[in-house]
Formats: sequence, structure tokens, C-alpha cells
Amino acid sequence: MNRRMLLIVLASCVACGAASADIINGGFESSLSDGNGDPFPGWDSFDGRNVTITDGIGGLVYEGQYAARLSYTHGTEGVELNQQLTGLTPGEFYEVSGMVNITSFESRNWAVSGLQINLNDSKHDGLLYSSIQTSATDGWQPFAVQFMAPSDGEAWVNTMWYGMDSGDAFIDGVSVRTTPTPGAAGLLAAGLLSRARRRSPRD
Repeated sequence: MNRRMLLIVLASCVACGAASADIINGGFESSLSDGNGDPFPGWDSFDGRNVTITDGIGGLVYEGQYAARLSYTHGTEGVELNQQLTGLTPGEFYEVSGMVNITSFESRNWAVSGLQINLNDSKHDGLLYSSIQTSATDGWQPFAVQFMAPSDGEAWVNTMWYGMDSGDAFIDGVSVRTTPTPGAAGLLAAGLLSRARRRSPRD
């Protein structure tokens, strides 16, 4: 391999693990800049309900000073935390990762009750891949969801409680990066999940 080719390869490797799209406010450190205590900027909560920002004094934080708290109590209609990703390379594989701490968990014992971390090709539909946490965690635990970017280069990170009576979850340190092509088992699971019908978070 000549010097020029070597430099090209090295330059390509520097880009490995980088993403053309970014999670905005993935650590929720900018969320209190407007004084409202909601997950903005970047994040969109379902009807503005049940998603708040907590700090290291009054709540649980993995890194920095703030984290998002998803709180589900009897009678509430849904908890969601969404963000649109743009600038993805169609057909390329990405990974959304972060940390989650579920301190309380009371499900309705439905088949997929729990905290769903989904990648959709629209805000609420078109499931690309999903990770589901079905019990309280022992402190902060990592999560990672891999998906293939759709043809329009856009996707939605969608985090929600499903089939719950009550629960408290904290999310922090969310980021996105490119990732090597997953194995056949991962692709098969993604296909099966994308065909699965999910209930509305309003249920």
C-alpha cells in the first residue's frame, strides 16, 4: 500500500464511530435554559406530560447536573420522550445509546410492558428497532439500540412507558453514532419487531 492510499484509509478510520446526525441536549444540561423544567431543547414530550428535568440534589443524575425523569402514576395517559434525527445516511447502521435508571416499576403484566426505547421512521409509527426494560434496574444501566437509517435519512428516538400502572425512570447521556453492520440475528429481530403492532401510549 502506497503512502497516499494509507492516508486515505487512516482518514476513513478517523470517521469510524462518528455520525452525521447528533442527539441535541442528550445529557439534558440545556433543558432549564428556558426556566420551564421540561426536556427541551431537542426533546419533545407526549402532550407535555410526565417528563421533567431533575438534578443531582433532588433526583438521580448519571453525568453532569441534570437528567430526564419519566414518571408514570395511576390515571396518567402516557409518558413519552421523543427526538427526531436528521442527516442520517440511508442504509447505514447507527446506534443510539445512553443510561437508564428505573427506580420503581408496576406493570399491567401485558406482553411487552415496560420502558420501551424505540427507533421509528416517524414520530409514533414505523418501528425500526426496540429495546424494552421490563423491571426496575440496580442503579444506572446502559442501553443501546441499533437500527438502519431509512431512505429519507430521518428517524425518531421514541422512549415511552407501555402497559404500566406506575413507575419512575431516569434517562441521561443519550448519544448516536455509526456502527458496523449487525449480525443476521439482529437483522431478523429488527424485521420481526418492525412488523409487531404496538399499542398507543395513550392506552
